[in-house]
Amino acid sequence: MRPTTLIGLALTSVLAMAWAAPVNAASIYASCDSEVASDVERFVCQIRSGDGKKMNDLSVEVNDRGPVDGFKAIPYSWVTNQSAFYFIVQTSSVNSAQLASMFDFLNRIVYPAGKQKMGFATAGASFDEQAPLGSSRLRIDNSIRAVRSMALKPNEPSVVLASIEKAIDKLSSEKAERRAVVVISDSDPSTTGVSESKIVDLARDREVALYFVSFGRNKQEPSSVLKKLGRDTAGGAHDVADLPRQELLEFASELSTHLENGLVLSFDARGLPQASEIKLSANLEGVGRVSADPIAVERQTEDTWLDSSRSFVADNLFMLLAALGLGVGGVLVLRLRGAKNRSARFDVEEDTPDEVADIDDDEYTAEATSFGNTVSAADAEEPRAWLEILGDHRERVPLHSGNFQVGRGKDSDIRLENSSVHRQHAMIQMDADGRFSIHDLGTKNGVFVNGNRYSQRTLANGDLIELGEVKLRFAEVPA
Repeated sequence: MRPTTLIGLALTSVLAMAWAAPVNAASIYASCDSEVASDVERFVCQIRSGDGKKMNDLSVEVNDRGPVDGFKAIPYSWVTNQSAFYFIVQTSSVNSAQLASMFDFLNRIVYPAGKQKMGFATAGASFDEQAPLGSSRLRIDNSIRAVRSMALKPNEPSVVLASIEKAIDKLSSEKAERRAVVVISDSDPSTTGVSESKIVDLARDREVALYFVSFGRNKQEPSSVLKKLGRDTAGGAHDVADLPRQELLEFASELSTHLENGLVLSFDARGLPQASEIKLSANLEGVGRVSADPIAVERQTEDTWLDSSRSFVADNLFMLLAALGLGVGGVLVLRLRGAKNRSARFDVEEDTPDEVADIDDDEYTAEATSFGNTVSAADAEEPRAWLEILGDHRERVPLHSGNFQVGRGKDSDIRLENSSVHRQHAMIQMDADGRFSIHDLGTKNGVFVNGNRYSQRTLANGDLIELGEVKLRFAEVPA
């Protein structure tokens, strides 16, 4: 996948649906783990849609306690997040036309960019690794050229499906946030020596999605085995046999977004049960409200006495308030009974209501306060850029390296107190080259740059950013 093709990532859902709808197009998938850093435990969840559709209005629940507030949501990106792909291409029991199309597809898609790691193998009569995971682009290109000229073996059985377990084992050793095996094959490859249930169990255990790109003969659709393996591992099966060459190459450029979409969520695990069940849901563009399967996560640490007390109060707040109400009610009843016999001896003044001040309904002027990444003026690193909040009370917020969440929520790094701004509205990121970009966190009001709406955009000096009614100006620091 070349960087120049990544401009069209937002078109994935349109292109993929028009060509080869994945088995689980209207689904979202999630996985969660516990992470401990500086003695603080957090749950970190990966959530994505089945075919790259945009999601918004995220909801997180743990053990039916109601919505979790204060979670952070960062867009998943090949620039900042680690993905690993392993490709297997069938090189026997196929004809010359199929093999030529397979290698056209392979040459376009096996092209690592950003933090992606890729490798590929051929599967004829045996599994032969051609480029291990993490290979450079040059090595991958040379390997593809070498195997492309190999002799055709149309009658030799292929072990392409039997090789999937080996590919999963190779991926499981990588410290990647998302992993996938992509099988490029005939529509009905041999299942000799293949245990579907074993492959599914292994892929689920190692959190590896399986995708099948089928080059069938005579318009033959992917076999039921390919569809089932894709469906049961949060992947998919795609029939591309009838695509014109240009559309096939475009589809190859877009396929990775079936894995590299969605968000990375994180929230504090303190006060939550040791055995937690996490439920994630979101509105999927063009589909509606969709929920991922519940995820069981075991905590790594135990809460302090104070955290446990807070958790008890939160879990039993209604019961505690009811008990308090009964206690207060009992005291009032006793006092009223004691006062009843004396009431005739006293004149009771009628209470007059307190005067209520008029509430100023004028629009709130947006203000920004920079939280997080704050250090003393003497020790502060030089800003890499500035974000100026426009309006009557102008304020400049320095942008250093790293990620900055912008929103109305109290946990935002740059807080904008305006009702038109979402609690988690946008994320500003700086890449390894010092360039800043802004990402919409799935909001209804959206992110606008210079009057146009974007899901993500690289920022340039002087860009005007609009988040709801709040306007900000991005300014680069001269080198």
